[in-house]
Amino acid sequence: MPSRHGIWEAPPWRATTGTAGETDIDVTAADYTAYVLLLTIANPSANNFIEDCYVHFDLNQDTTGFGAVNTTETIALAVARKIDGTNYRIGGNTNGDDETPAMTGSVAAVDRGMGLHVGPIGPDEDCQIWVKLSAETGGDCALPYIVYYRGPAPTITEVAAA
Repeated sequence: MPSRHGIWEAPPWRATTGTAGETDIDVTAADYTAYVLLLTIANPSANNFIEDCYVHFDLNQDTTGFGAVNTTETIALAVARKIDGTNYRIGGNTNGDDETPAMTGSVAAVDRGMGLHVGPIGPDEDCQIWVKLSAETGGDCALPYIVYYRGPAPTITEVAAA
């Protein structure tokens, strides 16, 4: 960004902000053995990027969390984007940022969380977080989350249990 003297200056550092909430896995509403929508993160700005977006999930919420309800299933999370502008696709980059390895409920029950590096979200774009379970032998569960980002505050839409 040029200054008034024509010298290039870096934009001022912006603090990372966090937005917390809770989303749900509702096994009566969908087949979770394939990837299913869990959370949508939308950028309401027509001009600015959301930068450095990360999403962290608590898998060990007492009594209603994944680790408490689904002890034998595995859970995996993925970032999905509309790469072609129409259809959501899960990325599979070489860093593994777009998809987590699967974790069993018994492991999750030992103070575990799971996080995804979403990266940037462009102006007027959105991305989704999808979830997949290895089986549906457990029940519905709650997943508390926090989204960290820099830039305009995203609009976050959660999936709620029916």
